[in-house]
Amino acid sequence: MNDLTKNLIKELKTAQAVSESRMLQMFVAGLEANVNASGNIEQALADLAEVSEKLQNTELDTIVKKFNELSNTPAKKLKMLENGAAVLPKLAQIKESAAYADPIFRTVVLGLEKSVSVNPEPLVIESVIAKLSPFSFDSTVKSVVADLTKYVSENRAILAIFNTIADLKKAPNSYYAQVSEKLENAILEGRTSVDALTMILAEATAQPVIKNLLNRLSQFESSRNGGFNLGSGNSSTKINPVIGVYTKTANGVRVLIENHIIDMNDEEEAEMVPFSSLPQEDEFTQTA
Repeated sequence: MNDLTKNLIKELKTAQAVSESRMLQMFVAGLEANVNASGNIEQALADLAEVSEKLQNTELDTIVKKFNELSNTPAKKLKMLENGAAVLPKLAQIKESAAYADPIFRTVVLGLEKSVSVNPEPLVIESVIAKLSPFSFDSTVKSVVADLTKYVSENRAILAIFNTIADLKKAPNSYYAQVSEKLENAILEGRTSVDALTMILAEATAQPVIKNLLNRLSQFESSRNGGFNLGSGNSSTKINPVIGVYTKTANGVRVLIENHIIDMNDEEEAEMVPFSSLPQEDEFTQTA
């Protein structure tokens, strides 16, 4: 049990509402036993919130809000984003459908449920859609397939980044761990465009797994914008970027590429420079 969970149990035990109610004392004891077994503070807070709502108890409600805020860590936010399609709840919904009475379909659903339970959603969501689609004659299944298909269409970039993170984590390598962490932070900050990730991962763009990710994101963006993009190229493709303005700096060069101002030093490290930070009287700034 971590410190946050210990503090939650301690605060509940000393709450006036609990000290005055034998029922709540038994509930807190059960909550403590469950948390000791699972370590799942999120489930404990969900159970507590349900009891608080039924009893209309402001003291318990305050405790729930306080510990929900304290437990809202970056890792938790990332997990929520990773499970954004809510595949498991949707499979539970399907188990209530008429189609689930079919033993063949039941086997398919149980297999998917097992797979989703041990694998990240982004890795298996398209497989889930593919295996459920033949049973879309059932209205519940049809609705779930439509929801998941829409989710994939609207979140292709994040799904691709999460899958790249999963690939990076397969290699016990400190460098890949750093790249993986940068990708996770990019997701949390909402910086998932090709331009943003190219800057964030400037030193890693030559890595095949990152180059593949950037190419896929570039294709997604081009498709969404109605354009065409060759990505970063391969051994048989050469792409020459158009540089509108170029000037030397004390540490290297400053260039204007596709409406972005970028400083590059002698070690080929790149940094995007906000236009507002440039001296307005500078010739480079006026030309840009």
